[in-house]
Amino acid sequence: ALGWIRYNTLPVLGQLRCKQAVSMLIELVRTTPKGEALVDHAIDALGQIGDASAVEPIMDRLRKGPYRTKMERHVNYTTLAGTTALVRLGDPRAAELFEHLARNGPDAPTKEYGYRSLGKLKHPASAQALTRLLADPALDAAIKDSFVGPALADLGPIAQPALLKLLTDTPP
Repeated sequence: ALGWIRYNTLPVLGQLRCKQAVSMLIELVRTTPKGEALVDHAIDALGQIGDASAVEPIMDRLRKGPYRTKMERHVNYTTLAGTTALVRLGDPRAAELFEHLARNGPDAPTKEYGYRSLGKLKHPASAQALTRLLADPALDAAIKDSFVGPALADLGPIAQPALLKLLTDTPP
């Protein structure tokens, strides 16, 4: 019964932006075993609360992988919660992690969250990561068209300096 109480309480703490819950939520992110949905709710609540102290614990959790469990056949809930929370928190350090997920994610949904999150972060660090991906000859053209281009477009004017630099640095 206590598990269900926690499971149902965590989203409400996020919606209420309960700053007093931050340290407890961070502890859940650090200690909850992989594959337990409780961690997804804790990560989501931290993103809603918006406390910068949550950035590193969420990034650490996403770095550890595996990103999917056997139960998550169609959706990678931990990666979705983590990337969404990091975008909400707006910390430019997340761009490096998003680029890593886009390049090295173990499956297509994880990679897609990486690309899409770079576009949503709205920071020059995202534009730099996306132009590195765009310039990477090892990256399939279809991936560039489907994910890198739209993510750059999502950045809007933030992407302009990085794109102009890419154009001037690329030989004809």
